[in-house]
Amino acid sequence: MAFLKFDNVRIAGIAGGAPSNIIDNAAGISNTYDYDAKAFIEATGVAERRVSPVLTTSDLCYAAANKLLADLKWNKKEIDVLIFVTKTSDYDEHATSCIMKDRLGLSKECYAEDISSGCSS
Repeated sequence: MAFLKFDNVRIAGIAGGAPSNIIDNAAGISNTYDYDAKAFIEATGVAERRVSPVLTTSDLCYAAANKLLADLKWNKKEIDVLIFVTKTSDYDEHATSCIMKDRLGLSKECYAEDISSGCSS
């Protein structure tokens, strides 16, 4: 039995965020074990990584969401649902979607849900 019903649902836009600090995978990941950078890059296609020691997932998503909302010219109070999909939530036991809902200034009636993407590979 469905408890929620959403009419007129569509995806109007998608946004993403990434830290500006780039690490070249060819330089190696760690000196603590054998690492064949060339084999790793050939097997995965991942030549570089973006990392930040200070930004959280919600920090990156907050910036992306604000840009998306501005580009779409949407009124934040008219958003009915926020679905937050990630493998790296800010906290183990607290919903990052609720943090995002508050930070973005969405209405109290807006439904917020986290979806863990699990192993993306």
